[in-house]
Amino acid sequence: MASTPNSTSGSPQAKINQKLAVRTLGALFGLVVLFGGFRLWQHLSEDLGGIGEADTRGMIAAVEFLENGQQAVLVDQDGNVVRNPGHKPGVIDRDLAWQPDGNRLFFVSDREGNGFQMFRWNPSKDGGKVEIKSTGSRGKSSPYFAPGGNQALLMSGGFVLEYDPRKASMQQVLPPTAQEITTDASVGEGGEDGGASGVFTATYGRLGRSFRAAKWLDADRSAIAAVMLREEGEVLLIQQLPGQGGKLTQPVVIASGDRIEFDVHPATGTVVFAVLSNDLPNASQIPPTPDPVPIVRGAHYIARWSLQGPKFEVVTRSPDEKQIAFSQIALSPDGERMLVTFGSFDGTSVNVQRLVSVPAKPDPSAQPKIIADGAVQEPSWAPAGDRVTFVKREGGKRAIYIANADGSGLRSLTGSNGDFGTPKFSPQG
Repeated sequence: MASTPNSTSGSPQAKINQKLAVRTLGALFGLVVLFGGFRLWQHLSEDLGGIGEADTRGMIAAVEFLENGQQAVLVDQDGNVVRNPGHKPGVIDRDLAWQPDGNRLFFVSDREGNGFQMFRWNPSKDGGKVEIKSTGSRGKSSPYFAPGGNQALLMSGGFVLEYDPRKASMQQVLPPTAQEITTDASVGEGGEDGGASGVFTATYGRLGRSFRAAKWLDADRSAIAAVMLREEGEVLLIQQLPGQGGKLTQPVVIASGDRIEFDVHPATGTVVFAVLSNDLPNASQIPPTPDPVPIVRGAHYIARWSLQGPKFEVVTRSPDEKQIAFSQIALSPDGERMLVTFGSFDGTSVNVQRLVSVPAKPDPSAQPKIIADGAVQEPSWAPAGDRVTFVKREGGKRAIYIANADGSGLRSLTGSNGDFGTPKFSPQG
């Protein structure tokens, strides 16, 4: 019987086939590694400045007001000031926002001569590096990062944009664009353009003329709280965003006033807001929206609204509209307390006289904790909620102060060594 030499696994031909298979698999694996490496290189090359960590523990970001311009700075717990590089006389740095991990500080500046753009500072003891992170002809302002998120909200041209600093890209989120609007039962049809798009255009057109500030209401970025400017005064609204394949509903107006300051707690979907002199001539012209809330009239007040409920609660009202008006507000990291500045009201503005800490929920028996007296501005919390920082005007200049959350341990970090504003603790603690 004739033999069949290449039919067994030990035959020369089988060994050749096996080697070819191994080489083919090796080549395929090599291509996968090369492709993966290329994709990683491509990803990193888009944002090389975003690689690496910075130690900013205990640092406070602030704006220093100079004789000619403003400069973003960092202040340590001993009052030492680190200034960002590249600043020149006349340049305005403003609107600071920490990246949630504390490794980078973003701010708005006109330092490159093309209007106010977004910049990112990679800080170090010797100053670090600053790079531009936005393009376009329209100015940018008021960036806000949700905790744990990489995207920010910012204002540009009166619109609210979602901003990706890694790609330096932006897309409009408020008012919603036609591509984002899907008709549902609460929208109906009509408007200048017809259908849902026309209804949204008409609704936002009646609510206000441009946006002043916006923050994500939760860590999932499923809703936005935003202030719109009107011909007289402002409105605070909530716009819930659809999930994948979901439908967009109309905005809900939760407050109107001459001035509205607000803060959010992303873990609970809660917004707290201070309303100044809300008895407006055109308040009745605000269009009705789904799930309306009782807009309080004729008093300065602080209230809260939550995605999880209750939808609307008045926390406190001014007992005397001339003697007590609320100015600025900051919600603690655990959402249990608020920092509030208040003072007398002259019919136009608030003459701030005190900073206090109060519960963030209605509690008639609670006594406010006095943090500081005097011309106090721009309070904010340390990430652990154990300390607070703010600026206080003394002798014509504003100094950065810190204190424990109960008001003890009050001290000035910068004293008379400069003029500062908008202090914000690093998220690193």
